[in-house]
Amino acid sequence: MRRIISSKNVTSKYIENLFKKADTFKQTNYVNKWSNKVMVNASFDMDANACLSFESAMSRLGGRVINYHSDNSHTNRYGSFQDTIQRLSTYGDIMALHQDESELFQYADENISIPIINAGSPNSDNVIQGITDLYTIWSTFKMNENFVKILFVGDVKQCNSINSLLHLLSNFIRIKINFLPYKDKEPHYSILYHVGITNEQILDDIIVDIDDVYFGDYDVIYCAPMQSEENNHVRTPEFIVNQELLKNMTNDAIIMHPFPRNRELSTDLDEDERSKYFQQLQNGLYIRMALIDNILEDVP
Repeated sequence: MRRIISSKNVTSKYIENLFKKADTFKQTNYVNKWSNKVMVNASFDMDANACLSFESAMSRLGGRVINYHSDNSHTNRYGSFQDTIQRLSTYGDIMALHQDESELFQYADENISIPIINAGSPNSDNVIQGITDLYTIWSTFKMNENFVKILFVGDVKQCNSINSLLHLLSNFIRIKINFLPYKDKEPHYSILYHVGITNEQILDDIIVDIDDVYFGDYDVIYCAPMQSEENNHVRTPEFIVNQELLKNMTNDAIIMHPFPRNRELSTDLDEDERSKYFQQLQNGLYIRMALIDNILEDVP
């Protein structure tokens, strides 16, 4: 696969092979394999953390990185998005594209000759985070052998990494999913329908209430970041994922969060062995290394 654009076009076979490679990089996280290749790390949303993760991944593979950062509002000063992408594509052998407009991804997919990775953005399919989250779950549980029960908590309506993860989880058959959303942050009906059809669940039972949920029933507690409101302030969450809330959670279960963290996830869980969100960050590096390595191996 020479392009990673959407979580919807990632197959179970590709996932399995990718995760095996990520396991290898977890053991040896520096290989001087692609010293003759250059990555164009192109950001149009100024997501410094995402850019750094790709730069680190390519550097650990022995390759070189050209970083391009541009505020969307000033891009036209130097030419259109399309012209800029075309120009940048001549500088390297692979591109990681950070952009929150799906139309630009579509344009790049159809018009850029070098391999391209959808590096993720707030307003589009966050396929890299979805794969990273799946790898974290896959590394902990024997998926397809045992049921894996996942509870998504908080601002699930606006968390695109959850939507990406849900599409990727469709590759596995023994999954149960529930949502514990904040008020007015419920997932769209299309998401509920997708979960119900894919996992053979009753739609009315997919959303649970804070007063009725029993956290001991779940293998994964996935806390979604609280998004900013229109006034650009993060509102106070109705409940916080903390030690008290998860007192009935089993010792074998895990806690996940895609970061950045706001008030929805307490730091009193940071030292809990069940908390895997810092491991998620590390896993993201191995996944990026595996993705880049796979793509460059397919380039003639």
